[in-house]
Amino acid sequence: MSEPILYTRGDGLARLTLNRPARLNAFNADLARAWRDATTDAVGRDDVGAILIDAAGPAFCAGGDVIDMAQSMSGGQDITALAGVINEGIRALVESDVPVVVAAHGTTAGGGLGILLSGDYAVVGANSRLGSLYANIGLTPDLSVSAQLARAVGSDALCSSSCRTACSPARRPATGAWSPRSWRGGCRIHRRRRPRAC
Repeated sequence: MSEPILYTRGDGLARLTLNRPARLNAFNADLARAWRDATTDAVGRDDVGAILIDAAGPAFCAGGDVIDMAQSMSGGQDITALAGVINEGIRALVESDVPVVVAAHGTTAGGGLGILLSGDYAVVGANSRLGSLYANIGLTPDLSVSAQLARAVGSDALCSSSCRTACSPARRPATGAWSPRSWRGGCRIHRRRRPRAC
């Protein structure tokens, strides 16, 4: 079995590659723990000046692996615990002063959107598709999607996009969905604003 995250460091850069391509890099317990461990290690190192997050295979991240959850978890408390582990990694990035770049391609959905928004910069391929998709399975957004998407696009656009049941193209966001901050070479670039210390 291959590692769920490929984690390398060199020349001041830590690179984290989500590595469950057969499952569209959807999070299971192994990926969640590897994510938490790699992110907390990367932000805590003196030899890391920047972090790059990308993914192997045809999609950036399809969120949570609901098939694995149904087969391996006994109830809601297990899913809550899994989300808590993933959130530890997201929090490590969001609370860190280390610049984080997320390079997404293909589909980014559900909790994958929280991973995408945890970066300071997000570069999304022009043919990519983005979506919350929680409404499809009767859930509300988690993995910091509500907070980070609201900060990125405002609360009105958040309500519109989090209730969608299909992904929006990154190059032509739907009306009421989040729109690009700026465009470079056909890619969407998002900059998360960190609060400045006094």
